[in-house]
Amino acid sequence: TIEKNSAEGEAARDVLRGELKHFKEEFASMGIVLGARYDGSPLIIADGTTPPEDDPAIYTPSPTPGGRTPHYWIDEKSSLFDELGPWFTLLKMGSAAPDTSKLEKAAGELGVPLKVLQVEEGGIVNLYEQPLALVRPDHYLAWRGNSVPGDSKGVLTKVIGG
Repeated sequence: TIEKNSAEGEAARDVLRGELKHFKEEFASMGIVLGARYDGSPLIIADGTTPPEDDPAIYTPSPTPGGRTPHYWIDEKSSLFDELGPWFTLLKMGSAAPDTSKLEKAAGELGVPLKVLQVEEGGIVNLYEQPLALVRPDHYLAWRGNSVPGDSKGVLTKVIGG
């Protein structure tokens, strides 16, 4: 709408101009800085959950695939981000996380570098809402689930753009 060369487009641009007047500095716009999402991307496996509302001023962490991986303090000492691998990371969350050997084997067969990170604290399961999540190298969530996908190779092929 905002790109349209019409009265509707001009009205949308006027609304945006009014909203942008409130930003005094870069960090007053955390929704813009951290809230970018890849919903609808062919490299993301949607799970049917609704992402947070897009707000230029407010960043709302969400475990919905397509958004930035929500931060978590492991044992209140170590940042989840510091523990992620340089390529893909499979988060296994909670003490009852399912066996992921099928997904790990599929990654090996496809040559997809994969670090498996087990975080047993219950708080991370509450945050992510499901015990498994696949984090991309750019720290965006590509997939999450309650169990390893039946077509693990297909999921990995999709998230790497194959």
